[in-house]
Amino acid sequence: MQNPLLALPISILLILVATGFGRRLLSLLKVKAGSALEECVFGAGLGLGVLAYLILGIGLAHVLHAWILLLLVFIMALVSMRQIADAILDLRQGIRAQLKTRPRFSSVMIGLSIGALGAVVLIRSLAPPSGLDWDALAYHLAVPKMYLAHHRIFYVPFMSHSNFPFLIEMLYTLGLAFGSIGAAKLFHFAAYALSAVAVYSMCGRHLNRTIGAIAALIFVSAPLVMWEAGNAYSDIATALYITLAVYAVLNWEQTRAGDWLGVAGIMCGFALGTKVFALVPLAALCLWVFCASRRLTSPLILGGLALIIGAPWYIKTWVYTGNPVYPFLYNIFGGRYWSQSAAEAYRNAQLAFGMGRGLRELLMLPWNLTVHGAYFFDEPNPAAPKLFSLIGPVFLGLIPLHLLAGKGSRTVAKLGFICAVYVVAWFFLMQQARYLIGILPLLSIIAASGLDAARSNLRLTRHFGNGFLALCVLLSLITGYAIARPCVRVALGIEPPDQYLSRTLDSYDAQEYANQFLPTDAKIVMFDEVRGFYLDREYMWGNPGHSEMIPWSSFKTGGDMAAWFEKNGFTHALVNWRLAKYSGNDLLHGTLIPDAISRGDMREVYGSSLVGVYEFGRADVGD
Repeated sequence: MQNPLLALPISILLILVATGFGRRLLSLLKVKAGSALEECVFGAGLGLGVLAYLILGIGLAHVLHAWILLLLVFIMALVSMRQIADAILDLRQGIRAQLKTRPRFSSVMIGLSIGALGAVVLIRSLAPPSGLDWDALAYHLAVPKMYLAHHRIFYVPFMSHSNFPFLIEMLYTLGLAFGSIGAAKLFHFAAYALSAVAVYSMCGRHLNRTIGAIAALIFVSAPLVMWEAGNAYSDIATALYITLAVYAVLNWEQTRAGDWLGVAGIMCGFALGTKVFALVPLAALCLWVFCASRRLTSPLILGGLALIIGAPWYIKTWVYTGNPVYPFLYNIFGGRYWSQSAAEAYRNAQLAFGMGRGLRELLMLPWNLTVHGAYFFDEPNPAAPKLFSLIGPVFLGLIPLHLLAGKGSRTVAKLGFICAVYVVAWFFLMQQARYLIGILPLLSIIAASGLDAARSNLRLTRHFGNGFLALCVLLSLITGYAIARPCVRVALGIEPPDQYLSRTLDSYDAQEYANQFLPTDAKIVMFDEVRGFYLDREYMWGNPGHSEMIPWSSFKTGGDMAAWFEKNGFTHALVNWRLAKYSGNDLLHGTLIPDAISRGDMREVYGSSLVGVYEFGRADVGD
């Protein structure tokens, strides 16, 4: 496993090439940025999005080899050498300009705070994904690894998640192709940093730089955002493209230049490439544009371009499963290896999040999200609150200051409209806190604007607001440090990655055993364990509910189950007994697997940390 620190130069190089390529595309599109910073942030978003689509095309063409991806990056660098040089020059000039000025104390403190928070998140980004990186190990990184192993993008039938839009996962594929897990994870960290830069740049053009600096600080310090930025997930990529789309619409409204409307459509299309839920802000933006232009053609351009750009992910899923939004809307589209009962179970799991969907709960939502964050996290459990499941108190404390100050801009009101539409849709569909990250950059601007208004118009709240923000940032820094502390040694290359993973991921040793001692053609079914990223053998998720591939209802005994797996080419099973007791599936864990083991149809070949590896088939008499 590569030294985590080597991921930094690889990532910087890849993102710099993408930024230069994106700036070249902006020039070809005749888009006139208002500043070098604006050109860089839009160039980075555009370049990374196009790069992801090129990787998608290579994968669908069945030529997904590391050397071809390397050639792709080289060609992109070659055709945008001038723009890359310009980006480096703009960065140097920006740093020199800052050094020549005498910044205010508040600006210094904001800069230092953002740097400290970013450093804490960077540590987790450099560390190999472990126990806290559940979805990354299950599919965000695991599926790109499968694609690379087979040199193509293909249908993964046992994993419905593999059919989600995969824009950011294509960039993870690139990082993994370079042999660096850290480089893959750093693409999500880059989305975190670029979102903060986009917030600052947007405010600098449409509000003021003070609001921009505060808003960037609020965004990067949200505990939930800090936690996810250190993982290879997708929500912050969604936030980046929604923010850039809103930014482009504001620029269009200011200049009436059609090129900015086109950029907004492209960014919305990229957002659709990260999550289906991006349809909600797209619809809100189309309504905004229609009200601003009083012409139907403007929202049609925005929406049409977004749908065209987002379409490849949904066409791919439609071809693979028969359902463009698989596994959702099963009652309308159906879908392979899925059923009405599985769809209902999936929907019930989504409805388990939150504290209700009535009018009272909607009105209490800001308070509940702030104080009762555990109800909105991956495993709702109020008895075990998680600090990093919170969006933080800063939004609840600062956004209402608009009402007290009696001041607000039309720009902030428009951002509030987008956020309101998003939150209402989220409230009724799935109250998972992570999915709110998509609008947290915009909410950060609203909160920062509230603080700025209070500081200008309410003398009594000036010091209170500053102190409250400082306290929130301090709490976030402490929370971030607590999450990152176990990762410091491995991130700095002091602790070997294998040793770190052995102590932080309960199934890692069992997966390493399989990699070292099982035959290369072994096929493994995983029970109560989906985090298969570190397995170098072909595997499948075995639990009911993931797919309808396994005929669980036909199994009467453990022997029936074992015989079915043997018949279908599976040689081994990996069972995480620690997680099995939480699944509540009495049929599977109370009867079939123990029965197969007692009959001798599953024989343990490795067992440690309540994770076992079993071989299917009875032992020979002489064994």
